Amino acid sequence: LNTAYIHPELVESNPLSPVEAIRWLLPLLRDGIATLLDTLRLEHLVVVCSHGNHGRTTEKRRISTGYANSFDWLMYHSLADEFRRDGRIRFEITASNHQYVQVYDQTIHFHHGDEVKYQGGIGGLGIPLLKAVPMWDRVKAADVHCIGHWHQLRDYGRAVVNGSLIGYNAFAQSIRAEFEPPMQMMFYMDSKRGKAMTTALWVDDRETA
Repeated sequence: LNTAYIHPELVESNPLSPVEAIRWLLPLLRDGIATLLDTLRLEHLVVVCSHGNHGRTTEKRRISTGYANSFDWLMYHSLADEFRRDGRIRFEITASNHQYVQVYDQTIHFHHGDEVKYQGGIGGLGIPLLKAVPMWDRVKAADVHCIGHWHQLRDYGRAVVNGSLIGYNAFAQSIRAEFEPPMQMMFYMDSKRGKAMTTALWVDDRETA
């Protein structure tokens, strides 16, 4: 998978440029979303779009103008344009690094995760993440906080960390992440009890018996 050009070495090692990657990925995302809508006969689908550090067009990470210098943000809007006449779907795309979605009476907070600082210390990612949660709640309270970035699938109760589509690579090793196959986090929201049934979705192409 592509990782943009955030480090000079990636110009040499990436199979596609960021622009080529977007052109390759957009039809796959469009067709996948259309399949969800039609096969599951969904009446309403919300697609939450958080821009992150890998999609940035600048050498250094930007804070207030991160969205305006992001290949991610451009791709999300291009994808939303594909469905602009479909009333069943809503894309949650904001200039902020933080997105909030209401599910039943619960608020779910989405953030890429690169604001959480972790240097592989004792206690793992959970300690800095669970310290960040009350700070985020002071700005806007949420029942569940969802991040990615760290190449580790973890469930800390009120906070969950998504796995990585790209799987274990040089970056994951550099941050001392534990080895894990490519996978994504999935959980359900119960109308009365909130977050429930957390599980992993394995997304590698290995054949199963």
